[in-house]
Amino acid sequence: MEKVERYRRIIRRLATEYQDFYRRETKTDVDTEILADDGNGQYMVMRIGWRGETRVKRPLFYLRLRNDKIWIEEDWTKE
Repeated sequence: MEKVERYRRIIRRLATEYQDFYRRETKTDVDTEILADDGNGQYMVMRIGWRGETRVKRPLFYLRLRNDKIWIEEDWTKE
């Protein structure tokens, strides 16, 4: 269980770093939101909002904790 808690902290820190980066570096009406479900071990960071008249709904990454491992289900980051 300690290993899973450590992974949760790492994932939350990563998500917060991305959120802070996008809030600092972008000057649009698009927000960066963290969607976290600790109980089920699911974590997603999304860009949500409007760019002019265009609706933005873009995930950055989706991670899951499964079998005491971090599963990278989707990763739309450049890194």
